[in-house]
Amino acid sequence: MAFYPLLLNPSRTNIWTEASIADRTPPVPGSRTHPLKSSKSLGNRRFAIAIRWWTAIFLIGLAGTAFAHLGDTESQLVKRYGPPTSVRPGGKFNPYFEKWMDFEREGISIACGIHAGKCVTIEYRRDKGFNSLEFLGFKAVNHAGSGVIVERSATALKFTFKKDYPAIIESSQTGISRMRKKSEALEKGTH
Repeated sequence: MAFYPLLLNPSRTNIWTEASIADRTPPVPGSRTHPLKSSKSLGNRRFAIAIRWWTAIFLIGLAGTAFAHLGDTESQLVKRYGPPTSVRPGGKFNPYFEKWMDFEREGISIACGIHAGKCVTIEYRRDKGFNSLEFLGFKAVNHAGSGVIVERSATALKFTFKKDYPAIIESSQTGISRMRKKSEALEKGTH
C-alpha cells in the first residue's frame, strides 16, 4: 500500500535519480555514466581477468610437476610418487602391457600401463570427477596433441599414445578370448 502513493504523487518525479537508487540501476542507453565509476569497473574487470589467467597458469604448472606424463619410465614414476600402491601383471588381461602400476596422489588414483619400460597409457580417476580447467591442465601435461588419444568420462581422464592404441585393442581382444576359453572350460568341468 505504501508503494501506490509514490506512483500517484506527481510531485515526486525525481525518485529514480536519488543517489541510493541511481547507484544500483544500470545506465540507460544514450546516457553517460560517471567517468570515475566506469573506470573503476573496468579496472576491476581487468584485475579479475588477470587473476584468472594466473590461477590457470598456476594449476597447469602444479599438475605438470605433480602428475605423471605419458612416456615416463618406471623409475621416473616411482621418483615422482614414491612406491606404487599396487603393481599388477599386464599379460593376463592385456598381453600388450608388461605391467600396470597404480599410484595415489592428492586424492587422485593414477594407473599407468607400462610397455617397453615406458608409460604408454595413463588414467587419472577421482570420485568427484574433473572440471574443465583441470582437464585442460592434464591435457597439457600429457602433450595431448595429434599423437595422443584422450578419453573422458564422468570420473576419469585417460590418455594413450595413438601409435600404441591399435596394438592395445588387439591385445585386449586376445586377452578376453583367452579368459572366455578358460571360463568355458571351467563351466564344462563343473557340469
